[in-house]
Amino acid sequence: MMAPIMPYITEELYQLYFRQHGKAKSIHLSEWPAPGMKDDEAEKAGDFFVEVLEKVRKAKSERKLSLKATVKSLEIKGAITERLFSGMKEDLMAATGAEKITFSVGKESSVSVGI
Repeated sequence: MMAPIMPYITEELYQLYFRQHGKAKSIHLSEWPAPGMKDDEAEKAGDFFVEVLEKVRKAKSERKLSLKATVKSLEIKGAITERLFSGMKEDLMAATGAEKITFSVGKESSVSVGI
C-alpha cells in the first residue's frame, strides 16, 4: 500500500524479502491485498469486542479493582461467529487481563466475568 508513495523503497523491500513468495516481477505489478473479512462483518466484530470490553471494565470497577487486575475466566455468549471472534481472542485477553476465555454461539449475547 506504500508503493505509490515510496516507490523505490517498497520495490527494494519487495525484491529483497517478498519476491520469493510473490508471483509478480515487481511490487508495482502485484495485486492489492484482499481484506480478511467483509466490512459489515468487521464492524460487527469490532462492536462485539467493545461490548465485551465495557462489561469487563464495569465488573472490575464495581469491585473497585484496577483495570490491570487479572480476570480468571471470561465466558462469552453471542450471535457473532467463532471465526470472527478467533481473530480477536488474543487482543481481548490482553485488554481485559483474562487468563481464559470460553466462547459459545447463541441468539442473545451475554458476558460472565469470573474475577
